[in-house]
Amino acid sequence: MYSATILLGLLAKTSYFRTQSNSIPSVCQSIFIYFQFLNKKGLLMAKKVSMQIIADRLSISKFTVSQALSGKSGVGNDTRQRILKLAEALGYRVKPIAVSGRLSLEYSEPAVTSTVFIYMKEEFRKETNFWARVLDGLQAGCREMGWTYSFIDNSTNLSTFTDLVNHAKNPLGIIVIGISQRSHLLVLQNVGLPIVLVDHEDPLISADVILNANMEASLIACNHLIAQGCSSLIFIGRDSLAVSFKERWWGCKLAIEEWNKANPEQRCSLQKWSISLAMRNWQQQFEKRILAWEPHNFPNAILCANDQIAMQLLLTFKRLNITVPDQCRVVGIDNIEASADTSPSLTTIELAKEPLGMRAIQSLKRKLQNGHTIREKIILSAELIIRKSG
Repeated sequence: MYSATILLGLLAKTSYFRTQSNSIPSVCQSIFIYFQFLNKKGLLMAKKVSMQIIADRLSISKFTVSQALSGKSGVGNDTRQRILKLAEALGYRVKPIAVSGRLSLEYSEPAVTSTVFIYMKEEFRKETNFWARVLDGLQAGCREMGWTYSFIDNSTNLSTFTDLVNHAKNPLGIIVIGISQRSHLLVLQNVGLPIVLVDHEDPLISADVILNANMEASLIACNHLIAQGCSSLIFIGRDSLAVSFKERWWGCKLAIEEWNKANPEQRCSLQKWSISLAMRNWQQQFEKRILAWEPHNFPNAILCANDQIAMQLLLTFKRLNITVPDQCRVVGIDNIEASADTSPSLTTIELAKEPLGMRAIQSLKRKLQNGHTIREKIILSAELIIRKSG
């Protein structure tokens, strides 16, 4: 109801100041003062417009809106102009100020805490040897960026996760640690935040992927065992527990196939045991299979999908009076701290832990700076650690 009054008043004030001075800056300053006067009298109503509203209107991330409004790099010029025009149209904290004789717009918003959501199974959070160190790297990366983090585990009702994100002051993205059901990942993807998968990948999920060189790790381990004269190998691990376990089995098969193709007269045999430490009777399964071995079928070496399985196997061998490495060599994968303290000390493959988490944060930062870049799969290399068991 005040629009006509405001317009007439503004024109009158502008005409008045033109007669008093030919200075454009004076006119601009006068308009600013008049707006302040109207605001104090309650003739102007401030419209509260958040960055999230702008982001929703343009179907882009809140982070991109923040970068554009604060004048920071990493936002394309076309996108920046769209954001600025919509912000001006919606009345987003626009402050008229006199700069170089013309009106310009200053966009500002109080600093808010940026949050990264970490989605992982509850049992992974309780594990202290591998995943704890991955989390250490991830948390260090967040601190370096000035970000906070919030955990979501697989017991969380994902239908309420969208509400959780919407109530967060500045949600940045989601980092998924370890294996996760596709149905859960699709729910997370529909939230609209950038996603980074760590030690897991899914072709239906649009996300950067950070992996260890799992196939390379088992290739290295098998080639090492073959070089030690081993001709009968067993791989222990269950594919369903982790994508990394499946890749380690593939690497083991590839190593044996390549050796047999190149050395048909010195062929190496390979078996697989799908035993998991999550099984209630895994110890009995170990002993049952070992006791069933015939002397002529006794393997030269066993490659375990991770160090924890290998360490338990060493204990079982010790209980059954089977000497390592004389009767059977044992090699693990991961190089957790406890692997050096076993008896005998465990030969293993060093894989990234803290760097895995750090690279996830770096990948999320890259996605936030330019959301239209091609997806990346980053694979961190493996290294053989030779000790006494193999």
